Amino acid sequence: MALVMWLIARNLPLSQWERYKDMDCGINPVGVQKQDRIVSTIINSLSHPAAVQIVVRDWHSLESHLRMRVTVEANRAAGGDRHRSNNVTKGILRLDKLLGGRVLKSVDHAPTVRDLRVVGGVYMSRERRLQPAAVGATRAFAAHSLPLNYRSLRPAEKRRIQKELAKSRREMR
Repeated sequence: MALVMWLIARNLPLSQWERYKDMDCGINPVGVQKQDRIVSTIINSLSHPAAVQIVVRDWHSLESHLRMRVTVEANRAAGGDRHRSNNVTKGILRLDKLLGGRVLKSVDHAPTVRDLRVVGGVYMSRERRLQPAAVGATRAFAAHSLPLNYRSLRPAEKRRIQKELAKSRREMR
């Protein structure tokens, strides 16, 4: 049995695991039936670096459904869904880093565009990330609304068009 479960069953703090690391943990902890209590104890104790170490050490010996519940609760706590202290959030980030990114989900909301490329005579479709700064600048300065013959216009015409675009951008705000 994992030392984490043994400590929780005896209501001992996870941060003091080094005192009990030589103890025989047994097969089944006594009095631990509620998974909610186990998960909340693990999450709340992550504010202490020593507790993060024991959870990392025993991560693979925890049951899979318990690991899943810990990751779900860690994502809720780190995402701000529930009120947690900043030390707990830092502990969750530390746990995620030590476990190689297996605890927290990563969602990337960057804009993308799909390209068709010819590679070795075969059309390949790929999704390319756009730079958010370039997308914002393009949207702000409306480069797509310039006329097609803009390069061939006289400087006075270009200034007139730029003034009209600037006026329309100010009105949009």
